[in-house]
Amino acid sequence: MAKRALLIGSQTYGLTGVNGDVALMAETLEARGFRSEVRIEDDATRAGIIAAYERLIDETPSGSTDPVVIYYSGHGGRTPLEGWEELQRRGERSHLRYLVPFDMKASSESDFRGLLSEELSSLQRRLTAKTENVTTILDCCHSGTMSRDADLMPKAAPRSFPYDAALPLLAALEAESGAATSLDDSNPLAVRVVACDPLQSAYERPSSLGGRHGALTEQLVLSLRELGDRPLTWRVLGNRIRRTITTSLPTQRPEVEGPSDRLLFSLTTRDAANALPVVVTDGAVRIEAARLLDVSVGDRYELLSPDDTSLGEAEVERIDGDAAVLGVAGKAKAGATYTDAVAVPLRTSRTKAVAVDLQPPVRAAVEERLAASTMLRAAADGEAAVARIAGSSDGDGALVVLDSGGFAVQDGTFASDKTGIGEAIKVVERVARAERLRGLDRGDADLAGQIHVELRSHGSEGGGDVRTRAASGERLYRGELISLQVTNNSERDLYVGLFDIDTAYAITLLSSDEPMGWRIRPGESKTPGGPDGIPLEWDPGVPDDGERPETLLVVAATQPQQFNALTTSGVTRGEPGGSPLESLLAEAGTGTRGWPASRSQSVAYCAKPVDFYLVPAAPPALGEPPFAIEDLPDLSQRGLQPRSAIAPPSRLAVRLVNLRVRNNKALFKAAVRVDALVLTGGDQQVVATPFTFRFPDVADGDLLPADNLLLYHGDVKDFLDIAIWANRDDEKGVDLAVLFEEAVNDPKVKGALTIVAGLVIAAAPAAAAVATVGAVATVVRVGASLISAAVGKEIGLYRTSFLPFEQFGLGRQPKEGFRTAKGIEFAYEVIDPG
Repeated sequence: MAKRALLIGSQTYGLTGVNGDVALMAETLEARGFRSEVRIEDDATRAGIIAAYERLIDETPSGSTDPVVIYYSGHGGRTPLEGWEELQRRGERSHLRYLVPFDMKASSESDFRGLLSEELSSLQRRLTAKTENVTTILDCCHSGTMSRDADLMPKAAPRSFPYDAALPLLAALEAESGAATSLDDSNPLAVRVVACDPLQSAYERPSSLGGRHGALTEQLVLSLRELGDRPLTWRVLGNRIRRTITTSLPTQRPEVEGPSDRLLFSLTTRDAANALPVVVTDGAVRIEAARLLDVSVGDRYELLSPDDTSLGEAEVERIDGDAAVLGVAGKAKAGATYTDAVAVPLRTSRTKAVAVDLQPPVRAAVEERLAASTMLRAAADGEAAVARIAGSSDGDGALVVLDSGGFAVQDGTFASDKTGIGEAIKVVERVARAERLRGLDRGDADLAGQIHVELRSHGSEGGGDVRTRAASGERLYRGELISLQVTNNSERDLYVGLFDIDTAYAITLLSSDEPMGWRIRPGESKTPGGPDGIPLEWDPGVPDDGERPETLLVVAATQPQQFNALTTSGVTRGEPGGSPLESLLAEAGTGTRGWPASRSQSVAYCAKPVDFYLVPAAPPALGEPPFAIEDLPDLSQRGLQPRSAIAPPSRLAVRLVNLRVRNNKALFKAAVRVDALVLTGGDQQVVATPFTFRFPDVADGDLLPADNLLLYHGDVKDFLDIAIWANRDDEKGVDLAVLFEEAVNDPKVKGALTIVAGLVIAAAPAAAAVATVGAVATVVRVGASLISAAVGKEIGLYRTSFLPFEQFGLGRQPKEGFRTAKGIEFAYEVIDPG
């Protein structure tokens, strides 16, 4: 049997661990007998990836059972289509989603270099027509929002790309398949391991394996290495990876889609997909890799023979090294043999790791209390922890509880005596419950596609200015009005529970007026928050020293459910009405799960989280005038910049290399003025350089004498923002620099702008990064209004921002060809003068 793997790595836009990801996967798969083709850097272009995939299809024999793996590490992209909000409400394609090949920077209006999800889906279908034994692993995401930790790099492109050239290709793919499809559409023949939910962010981070790696790749490799050749289903492995990642990254939830009841890299399936393999060693029945599989003393299982015959029940008596020893005496059938048997869970406990950063004897007392908890345990060295109990920074011997991001969970400290330790443990258990619920698996993918959840923010007075917000990673602010619309696009009634996991890690069932779930009929919606929204509140007792995560979790089921099972003792096997969902909710609340007696999934459910960060402050004024081309990174990256693994330049030059008028009646045979603002960071201020240049008697088709026109030369820090306007100059208005100098004496703007030196302007001090983003917006707004007053009507041509991890945009922009807007084509370059 030939085992083939195609491993693709596109290390672009600030990622530094992608090539290491590919090397790890190659080593891991080759140890399992796979022959790998690796495509990284210049070999991972759009054309190179497609050619390698086509070759893989050609080399795979038709009708074979040969296992094939396709692995990708890099950025994903997600670009909204025109009218995306209404398309999204109708359940239609609202965004283009794609992988970001190594040559993505060369994309232009006429040449899209991304690899569309629909193209990958088409290639995958052709491959599964050759062999059904296909596994696709995608360590990327489509939402590039920042976590609170600047060491985490989102694995989504920080900005959108021109996509006009992608639309004909998309139409051709739809015509070929006869429907609108994408990689997320169900392919029953391929297992798909994805780094996160489609609307979430996945991250690259410092790794326990050395260097930086994608969180999914790191945990997948560690799990596969520890598991060895033991037969396990993708469902079990996926659950383990998700639990591990969400412990430290609560807003990244990996999923396994497709036939997850298959054994790894095999077509063999298990009816009981959650079953664990057992071995018999020296007469003892054991479950190996107990730590990997989260097996605990006291867990109960039913033992099944290879022909699915029950061999009786067994309970874990002890953990011997890394194996769980089962006690079967008096519980198993007489004469039962356990060779090739499996253990199907009946009742299990899953504890969350807690780091203890204390000195003895307090450390020993805390660890003793953790051992008595059904939900917690002391973390091993290097293990990801859901929280940390540490000594107070005051050195007074008191205790503090920190979350996985290092933020204090609540104001105040705990005494280090028995009572204080008990109170601290209760707080950690609250965090563990919250993170268990956040980590609830997505459930039925088909059902998830039939229910639409939309987060909305409202104007300060409610109604009026209603905006659709992203489902993950938004920064919302104290007092901001929000609502949530849940729409049933299926053809059957759905029962919906809504949970709020607040900034204090407390869980509230917002649908408690209907404990069995709000009944939403086909085509109908439920809107918690109402038409005007309700204000977000900062929870009492939570420090206001920084933003905190909050989650609204929508859980939809095809039958009424006990959504309050989260706060009850749980559902054990054989109890009436115990569904898989109710068991999962009970496990989130208690750490213990009773597995329903029936293995059939008679109740389908899906979980759809809406994650955001709540900021304990009023929102900054970010509104800017429109530009024909707005090429800005995700706002969260501008507000909380990812740390650059490669030192960015400290001085730069920015210059126009081409400017041509193409068929623009507004500028035909006119004097043209080009205004620009180049902005960067300073010492707690925004430094902006204004620029004006004039071109007389410009006609359509004229190439303006703008070759190497210098817009900026000087120091750069934190960001490099550029705004360009092109307008008629019949009035021969005053230069932008002079306008700014005059504006400082205008009462309307002098509060925002202060002259620093000559043509350099500083906004009001902004120590926080998000305030700096607001200050930049203020300067751009003022610049646009000054230009409009000078020329009658300003035409915003181009707006961008580059961050340190992007090396401040070094190189030609675009890499090839030109940007075109308002009938004007242009290119510029960012140069490191050394």
